[in-house]
Amino acid sequence: MHEIEFRFWDVWNKEMYYRDLYFFEEEGIRKVPDEYSEQYVPLQYVGTKDKNGTKVYNGDILEDIHVLPGYPDLKRRWEVFWREKYCGFYLRLVGESGKAKDRQWIDLLHGGNVGDFEVIGNIYEHPQFLSMQQE
Repeated sequence: MHEIEFRFWDVWNKEMYYRDLYFFEEEGIRKVPDEYSEQYVPLQYVGTKDKNGTKVYNGDILEDIHVLPGYPDLKRRWEVFWREKYCGFYLRLVGESGKAKDRQWIDLLHGGNVGDFEVIGNIYEHPQFLSMQQE
C-alpha cells in the first residue's frame, strides 16, 4: 500500500501547492471547505516514482523514449489520469494532435512500470506539452 498524498492546483492563482491544504478536520477526515472547492484541484500521488525518483501525480506528463532496432528513437509523451470505470490511475499516450489516443493506455495499478519514464511537467503548468508533436 502506498502513502496517500495530494498536491493542489490553484485555479485562480495558477499555482501548484505541494503541501497540505486541508483547512479543518471532521470525524477524522481532513477537508477543504466547500467555498474553496472551485479554487483548488486535488491531484493524488499515484504511488510510484519516475526514473529520477520524482513522485508521479494525477495530471503529470511523462516522457519515454521508444527504441526499435533499425529505426530512429521516438520520444513519447503520456498523461497520467484517473480512469473512473476501472478505479485506477493510467497513462494515456498523447498523439501529435495533442489529443490522447484512447487505445494506448498503461495501467499503473496492475503492472504499469514508469521506471523508464521521466516527469516533464503537468497538464496545468505545462499544457503545451500536450500539443507538441512527438520527436
